[in-house]
Parts: sequence; structure tokens; C-alpha cells
Amino acid sequence: MTKMLEGGCLCGRVRFTLKGPPLRATHCHCRMCQLAAGAPFVTWAIVRQADLSWSLGEPRLYPSSDFAERGFCAECGTALTFRYLNKKNEIDIAAICFDDPGIVEPLDHIWTKTRPEWIRLADGLPEHEGKRDG
Repeated sequence: MTKMLEGGCLCGRVRFTLKGPPLRATHCHCRMCQLAAGAPFVTWAIVRQADLSWSLGEPRLYPSSDFAERGFCAECGTALTFRYLNKKNEIDIAAICFDDPGIVEPLDHIWTKTRPEWIRLADGLPEHEGKRDG
């Protein structure tokens, strides 16, 4: 039996359940993620859209660009999701929003060319100046 993974926003009005493990995880340093989260980078867990369900409430969606939308709690503002519009089968969940964020282990850093100079990475993970190849 697959363990159900759960998480949600700061105020608890939006909760999610994930039926399967994340496909992969990455630290994103792009400007849109920085501004959306108010942080120097966001760690995303990429999951199958079919594995994700909203157990309480749903995020409000914001079209952050011509190619993507972001989901957030309309009450407390927690950034919850990122989804490329052309990838209907995958959605990214902010890893820190899992009840146990330790279940996510990022594999790399993307968009490091926009990383603030005062962030110094020392985790030894691969770094990509833009998006990951492949």
C-alpha cells in the first residue's frame, strides 16, 4: 500500500493529499519564484497531477506568465503550486508545504544565474544557469 502524503498552507484552509511519491524535486532560483514566494529560491516537488487531490479548500490560481500558473491560499497567501500550462500531467508542489518536508530530496538547482550573490550553495548538487537540460 502506498503511503498518502499530506500537506497544506499556513492557515490550514487549503490541504492536499498526494497518492504517490514525487517524481523528482529541484531548487528553483528564477525571479518569478523568488518574487512569488518572497524568498531567494523555492524547492519544488514535481508530482503527477492525477496523484494530487485537494482535501480541504483549493488554491486560487494566478497566471504568472504566458506559460505557467501558480496556486496560493487566498486567505494566508502561502505559495502552494506551480504548473506549466502545456504540462497537464505534472504539477509542482512547494516542498516546504508537506507536513513532513523531509520526504523531498532535491536533485539540483535551476536558474542559478538569477541567484542572489549572498546565497552560497554548499550542498554539492548540480547547478544549472537556466532550466535543466532534458
